[in-house]
Amino acid sequence: MPSQGVGGVGPSGSAKLLGHRAMKWPRPAPADKAQKRSFKRACRRVERFGWCFYKGHVFTHGGDISKKSCPNQAQTGQLQATRGSNIANKDRRRCPTLIVRSWNPGTGAYLDELCAHEETLPEPADVLLIQETRWRFSSVWSSGRWYFVHSGNSKETSGVLVGLRADKFHIGSVRYSEIVAGRLLHVQAETEGRRCNFLCFYQKAWGRGTQETLLQRERLHEALDRAIRSVPQRNTLVIGMDANCTLTPAQGHVGPGVLRSSPHQATDSGTLQSIVTHNGLVALNTYSKNHCATFHWQQDAQIDYVMVRRLDAGGEAKRATPSRHSPVGAARGGGLHFPISACIGLRRRRYPSNSTGNQASRRGHS
Repeated sequence: MPSQGVGGVGPSGSAKLLGHRAMKWPRPAPADKAQKRSFKRACRRVERFGWCFYKGHVFTHGGDISKKSCPNQAQTGQLQATRGSNIANKDRRRCPTLIVRSWNPGTGAYLDELCAHEETLPEPADVLLIQETRWRFSSVWSSGRWYFVHSGNSKETSGVLVGLRADKFHIGSVRYSEIVAGRLLHVQAETEGRRCNFLCFYQKAWGRGTQETLLQRERLHEALDRAIRSVPQRNTLVIGMDANCTLTPAQGHVGPGVLRSSPHQATDSGTLQSIVTHNGLVALNTYSKNHCATFHWQQDAQIDYVMVRRLDAGGEAKRATPSRHSPVGAARGGGLHFPISACIGLRRRRYPSNSTGNQASRRGHS
């Protein structure tokens, strides 16, 4: 019985598609529809690219698709070269990343030392989120490869600082807002077509837990919640904070690498926990059980965090860990905070199409 064509295309039809004379099939065409569709796709690839790899064989535009012979050395080399170029193109298309360093040094005196240390690292930070500089001024300035935005408060020794690498970000796109002077700073910048928003947050220390302290912390939590909600979902949001409280594990938001809070810890940590869960945030430095302490004074504690939205919390980002052996400010005494490093992928955000609004606009102009 003569063989039938694939998907309604006879031997001459398939030959015409591949650009060579008609040939008889050595065996009946497959009856499975899935195989028919795969054969059609192979024909289309040959017509479009001049060759394809189908069922373990290489077929070219001028070759014989009915001949089941192994590819020769030239074809194999061409296939390997093409595969190599595809892999290289895939690597080039990988989403860019941001290396973020969040740290409470207890003073801004170590800023120059920190910047100099970053130049010696194989992967220097792109963003610095510094809490408790103890500077009372607010200013914007450039220093070497860095562009800094600082928010201070003349009434207290707090201060938060955001540093951006000038060769990574478009400095002309930088916008900032002092939401709470010296406590909460919002900086927005663009890099490689992506818009990034950074929040640097320094919560008031719990101390003795007086009523006044509790009210101040509550106002700061409310300001943080409003700032998070104001950032569009299409933007990349990164938060570096000294929260002065400990979170508890929550699936999808806080990992298992969390230290137990001491009896002297803040009692309002549930407020921050609800902010994290309700806004879809992930505490990146809570997924490593071995190195989770971010502060040491008499005992270890975990009160510093780097957070992103769940969409940006990939596997690499969740490897964020504090560094207990950072040489910057190693000679300082008292309570020591450890810098947290995180590598965050920057996904390209697509602006949602507002077809309804466009139709209404067209009706209004008609």
